[in-house]
Amino acid sequence: MNLRPRPCKQCGDKVAEYGRLRCFSCLHPELPPPTCKACGSDAHYVGGYCRRCHPRLPYADSCSDCLAWGTWHRHGRCAACTSLRNRGYETGTCATCHRTVPLLKHGVCRLCRCQAQAVPRTWQRPDLTTAATTGQQLFIADLVRRVHLAARTRERGSPEAHQLVGGSFWAMPRWRQESLFIAERDMSRVTVPDVEPIDPAFTAYVSARAEASAEAQGWSPALRERVLRSLYLLTAVHGPHERIKASTVATLPRQRAKRAITRVTEVLAHLDLLDDDRIDPLDAWIHRRLSDVHPEIRAEALVWIRIVRYGGPRRRPRSTNTVRNQVDASAPFLLDCSKRYRTLRQVTRTDLTEWLAHCSSPHNEAVALRNMFKTLRSQRLLFANPARGLSLGPGQPRCPRR
Repeated sequence: MNLRPRPCKQCGDKVAEYGRLRCFSCLHPELPPPTCKACGSDAHYVGGYCRRCHPRLPYADSCSDCLAWGTWHRHGRCAACTSLRNRGYETGTCATCHRTVPLLKHGVCRLCRCQAQAVPRTWQRPDLTTAATTGQQLFIADLVRRVHLAARTRERGSPEAHQLVGGSFWAMPRWRQESLFIAERDMSRVTVPDVEPIDPAFTAYVSARAEASAEAQGWSPALRERVLRSLYLLTAVHGPHERIKASTVATLPRQRAKRAITRVTEVLAHLDLLDDDRIDPLDAWIHRRLSDVHPEIRAEALVWIRIVRYGGPRRRPRSTNTVRNQVDASAPFLLDCSKRYRTLRQVTRTDLTEWLAHCSSPHNEAVALRNMFKTLRSQRLLFANPARGLSLGPGQPRCPRR
């Protein structure tokens, strides 16, 4: 269908109807123009819609609900406000601006909530009455979330100089000297007065960046003090040329709050100073679950688990719950194979059918085993796939039975 508006062949002022050469007024001069089927206005355009609400033609204007400026393709509303109406949010009078629009939590509209979240917050919750006292700050539609998703860390390149307190400048070193011997540091018994910084300019730079993060994220004064004290201890014993391990950050005094350790790790990661050497809990659980399996069979199973977790050339990575369920379903079979075989190449179709016949829920085990043998066959670790065409059996019911 040609969506380009065509002028009426008779009057030349209005737009011709679909499949016709004349507009509605020229086709039916005795009838008044119909009202818009979406908003009810009398500004008829074509096809029973006004120019603003036409579902197939873009229109640049303010959103009818949140007043944000953008280009609309349906009913004159942005994507967020359209989603609110489609999801059945109750329409009522906003407690702040007193407009009749779909309401969010606490009885406010989306415009007032966006205005409250745009104001720099302290450690309290956003003040939803901000728009009533300071006015509405209009914005570009459908860009609030995209700005957060498009945020990237600064590209690595030439070092950037930062001005410190007192007028001096300091820049991050472009190259790092690797340590010959890496010794573990225990920061649990170190206090601030006992440590003299190796590089005072480096300590001041990290503290300044932490202050900026505290102001942007609205940290409480107590949290800001704990984070600055912890960063002082870490930067006092580390030079600007070495990264700070996450295990070293974990040895800091907890100081009655675990939240400070999390904020310290976030600041160091943002400054590209963190060496995350923490053990993956899922990886540790997998090795514990397969600890009694034969080493060769365990090595083959880990190849399959790695592809399920991180994906492959034509496979997407699966969620943590999926990985846990499939490993938990296949672990008993791998333990049984370890008693008779040394590799999964020796497994036959008879072994699979006999094993599934004695399982209480064979559907989950069959799904995991078919996935495992199919993946290993694609990686050319097996000569043949014994689970090809294996019956999955009845799945678990999703609704309660009588």
